[in-house]
Formats: sequence, structure tokens, C-alpha cells
Amino acid sequence: CQLVDGLLRLMHEVDCRDRFERYGQLWLQLCASESVRAHLSLLHQPVPTPTAAPGNLVVSQLVHLYLGNYSPFSVIQAGRAMATAVPLSSLKPEPDRQCGMSIIAAVEKLMEVPGCEPAPELRCSHLWWLLGSRTPRTLCNSSALRQWLAAGPEETTKRCRGEAAVSIVRELNPSSVETDHWDICGALRWILGGFDEEDVPNAAALCLSKAQQCQRDARETMRLPVTNYASSWATSGSYQNGARRNPEAVQLIRFLEVISQLGTTFPAWKAAITEYSPEWQAIVQWLEDCTQSRTGGWTTPGVGAAEGRELRQTLRSMLGMADSQIDDEERPNLVLVEMEAG
Repeated sequence: CQLVDGLLRLMHEVDCRDRFERYGQLWLQLCASESVRAHLSLLHQPVPTPTAAPGNLVVSQLVHLYLGNYSPFSVIQAGRAMATAVPLSSLKPEPDRQCGMSIIAAVEKLMEVPGCEPAPELRCSHLWWLLGSRTPRTLCNSSALRQWLAAGPEETTKRCRGEAAVSIVRELNPSSVETDHWDICGALRWILGGFDEEDVPNAAALCLSKAQQCQRDARETMRLPVTNYASSWATSGSYQNGARRNPEAVQLIRFLEVISQLGTTFPAWKAAITEYSPEWQAIVQWLEDCTQSRTGGWTTPGVGAAEGRELRQTLRSMLGMADSQIDDEERPNLVLVEMEAG
């Protein structure tokens, strides 16, 4: 217990992103031992009231640290870590998308022990949001942490899911989607797919607004002159196979993949999407209109023709559009190419 107490008090030394990750790695190494996990699972979190569920001490404190200034813990609940959970916004340099992966990995390892769960108060919308935006892989598989999130009171879960969906969708950006699209799309599918039927139309309207914004951003990128593109938009190289990159178009395609999977999996989502069929059709048609010849200028690296073809066919079928006349076999490596700004 003295060792655990000392390690928890080290939280006040976590004042930068590097230390944040190293502190998580320390706990991850400790939790690799089955005997250590068994011992840690017996430690309970202080409670604000006698009737409150305690939760596991170490798991709760690690989630408390991960949440930083978003933590709902009271002074009593913070206990050994009182006033030591550094606000994430104060970390230098500022936390990036993957900040806290080691912390969450340690939490998931500890939660492998039956009954070893965070305090119920930590099941808040900010945790949903941070997991979906910074460590989305946690929500892509049926982990103990994901199951714990979804097992809260119905009204709490509904509210947290809705608030997290709004935040994550609005914060999507080309660089994150381009590098971690499988994890982000998987997290989004799980969060959006869990909406009650009566809430799906509002969620679908939010997604449509995001898709339209992605389309506008992709159009603006297409208008950039060559001299400006390299400094303004390149993330991992300005050119691929002699063509300029359009990460905003990649973002749109990845987001449409999520929408198509929701529509084909959940009837309520299909109905909500088809309700705005003309708007979605305009986006799909715009993507196809951008496809010209392999000697064109703008391309979307990372999205192959087969993948793009399957996506377009799924969306066209869902939206009741006529069959496409585009021959993708002539362009095996490209999905989006724009020869003229438009």
C-alpha cells in the first residue's frame, strides 16, 4: 500500500506530455503482472457519501488523471491525488490526439480483473469524448472499458453518447482521419450506432452538416495554386505519383464510409439518411464529378479505386441513385482527380 500511495502521489510531477506518457508506461508495466493486478484490484476508491459505489482506487485515479481538468472527482474522491491531476490544457507541449494512450492501456489491463472498475462518477461525457478523439482504439473493440461506459444508467449513457458524438464529429480534421482513420471511424460507428431510434434523425443531420463542411473544405483545397499548396496543406509530402494531395477529400471519403456502414447496418440510420437524400446525393455526385483522368492534378492518397468503387455503389444503392457510368478499371490507383478547380 505504501508503494501504491507513493506512485499515486507522483501524479503532481506530471507536468508535461512526456511525463504524462511515462507515468502511464510505469503503471502499464506494473499491471503486466497478474499478481500485482490481483493486489491492486482490492484497493477501493474513497467515496463522497456512504451509499456511493467506491470503484477501484488505482483505476479511478488513473482515469482521474486522464481526464485532467475535466474530472468530476471531488476533493474527497481525489484522495491521494488531490489537486495533483494536472489540467491537460496546461501540459507543455499541448496534448495531441494520442496523449494518454499508456494511461488508458494500464486502465484496460487492470479492468481485466472482474469487478475492477472506475468510480461511477467518472462515467461522464468528457471521458466518452476524450476516448473517442484521443484514444479511439479503446472504443473499436469490446474492451472492458467500453463495456463499462455503455453499462451506466440509461439516461446518463444517452446524454454522454450524444454530447460525445457532437464533439467528435465537429472536431474531425484531415490529419487525424488520414493517419488513424480505422480507429476514428470505428469509434464513431460505435458511438453513433448506439443512438436510440428517436435520436438518430438529429445525429444524421449533424453528420450531413459535417459532410457538407468537408466538401466545402475539399473544394477550397482544389482551388489552391501549386505555389501555395506545399506550405499550406502538405502533411507527409506534397505529391504522390506526380499529383498534389487533397487531405480534405480523404476526410470526406472516410466520413462517408462511416455513414454508409451505419446506413447498411441500422434501419433507423438508413431512414434518416434517405430523408435527406438530395443533399447526400449531391455530395456523392460531386465526388464522382471530380473523377477525371489519371493525368489530372488532385488526388487522394490512401484511397484506392476498389475501395472508392465499393463505397460509391453502397451509397448509390442506399440513396436510390442511378448506376454510375464511371469506369474505374481505367484508373486503378486513383479515386479523386480534379483537372480544373470547381
